[in-house]
Amino acid sequence: MSATAGNTQASISFTAPASNGGSAISTYTATASPGGATGTCAGPAACAIAVTGLTTGTAYTFTVTATNAIGTSSASSASSAVTPQAPQTITFA
Repeated sequence: MSATAGNTQASISFTAPASNGGSAISTYTATASPGGATGTCAGPAACAIAVTGLTTGTAYTFTVTATNAIGTSSASSASSAVTPQAPQTITFA
């Protein structure tokens, strides 16, 4: 799994699990730590998840869960930390 920071958001990319427990995955959810902000995308294939509402300058890690008709998986291992930054403004004199 990897996380890429943007302006007050992050994009989470991951590999779909090898096993779905016997039922197609309907939703993937990424959860930010700290704060618990979440983002989702539809399964069954892996997809990029956008987590918005993050605080610029704060380092976040993310975990991903998969949900199907049977229930919700345990959380993945955490991603490496990323820190959203405000857009850079360059002014020429």
